[in-house]
Amino acid sequence: MEKLIFFGQFAVVAVLGIVTFAVILARPMSTVRRKQLLFVASVLIPVLAIFFIVRIYPMLQTLIISLFKYDPIRPVKPFRGLGNYVQLFTGDEQFQQSMRNTLLFAGITVPANMLIGLGLALVLQRRFRGSSFFESLFFIPYIAPIVPMAIVWQWMYAADGVFNQLILALGGSKVAWMSLHTALYSIMILFIWQMNGYLMLIFLVGLRGIPDMYYEVASIDGANWWIQFTRVTLPLLRPITLYGLIVSTLWAFMVFSQVFVMTQGSDVAPGAAVQVLVLDIYQKGFTYRKMGLASAEAVMLLLIILVITLAQLRLGRAKE
Repeated sequence: MEKLIFFGQFAVVAVLGIVTFAVILARPMSTVRRKQLLFVASVLIPVLAIFFIVRIYPMLQTLIISLFKYDPIRPVKPFRGLGNYVQLFTGDEQFQQSMRNTLLFAGITVPANMLIGLGLALVLQRRFRGSSFFESLFFIPYIAPIVPMAIVWQWMYAADGVFNQLILALGGSKVAWMSLHTALYSIMILFIWQMNGYLMLIFLVGLRGIPDMYYEVASIDGANWWIQFTRVTLPLLRPITLYGLIVSTLWAFMVFSQVFVMTQGSDVAPGAAVQVLVLDIYQKGFTYRKMGLASAEAVMLLLIILVITLAQLRLGRAKE
């Protein structure tokens, strides 16, 4: 079945390519126009082929595997139908814990990233001496490699790390940053620090793209800073805000590397307290070899993200 889908995609792309070239050659048009269309088709068709192979095929393969009790090293893979999906919601406590942790993670980091990103953009909106330096400083964590950065933060969260040394210097007591009750929140701090620089940048672009005449007219009408912000700035930033909200939600639901790196070999292993959906999918598929169950969970994650994204788009359009 998997090979049939793989070669079927090649067949679909090949047929579409042949039909496209046939239509272009058959339609009456100028030679220049025909050459232009042939060039566009010859460029787009390979891109579509790569897209089908890299994106569509793995998604279809995951959907098919989710219907089986799939163990990569066993030749027999019994068909389960929707049994894997039923098991996730009825007997898989690890999945349910991962869902709760992921929803909590998204519920805290998404608003925090949006507010901090917008706040930094408002501060840096007006260019001043050194503003470019601060823009780069806040953006660097986003482009820095995730694994080395997580390792550094793991060191800083250690019992004798930087954060505890600062707390002791201020007269406080040590904090078990990676303990059972605090590990997930500690990872949230790292995640927010890492991601809000990108949101700051897109908000900054949006703010600097608002014409000054809107603020001048509002000032003439007697509007103070808060009224200008709520009646001029926020409405004009709505498309960028919607984009940032969708992107930050995707980041939160797909968090993996930070959790995986920072919980490996920690002094107090937090276990299920930091179990998120993508980490749970990884462990089911590659540690316990339950590829069918992992694929079903991946499909559920896709559906959750799709529903949330569509709801955000609908809400954004309704407000607009």
